[in-house]
Amino acid sequence: IVNDVTGLKDPEMVLVCRDGEVGVVVMHMKGTPRTMQESPSYNDVNGEIKHFFQQQYEMLTLAGIPDHRICFDPGIGFGKTVKNNTDILSNLTQLQVEQRPLLIGLSRKSFIGKLLESDAIDDREWSTVALTAYCRKQGAMLHRVHAIKENYEAIRMVEAIMHVD
Repeated sequence: IVNDVTGLKDPEMVLVCRDGEVGVVVMHMKGTPRTMQESPSYNDVNGEIKHFFQQQYEMLTLAGIPDHRICFDPGIGFGKTVKNNTDILSNLTQLQVEQRPLLIGLSRKSFIGKLLESDAIDDREWSTVALTAYCRKQGAMLHRVHAIKENYEAIRMVEAIMHVD
């Protein structure tokens, strides 16, 4: 799997992914890793992310990457404010493109610490578990986490309630 934080904007990376026959994670990020947190702003964060996903999906499939190898990551914390992150999480279903899965990477993110008013990484763990379960309920299929067992068990409980096998 190639997990590209630049969202596969580099044409050469697209060719590497196509020719390597790998799965691709297209992540949304406003700006670059160096500039992404310099006053990020959106008119409609979810609309902009979905538009980006749709553009990248069309580009990747036209480049020869089969759609079954593509998933999308809204880039929690990458060029987003706390409010942007909560807006994204409260509307995950709006980000679905061509039935491709969403990957959510929010484990221990700084926005959780800001909401909890704590800088301690350990204080973010149970909130991560709660958010992972919430995201699964909203349709996210892939989750990047640190505490695997706790998050896995939370997802299993959500899926039992959803009657997912």
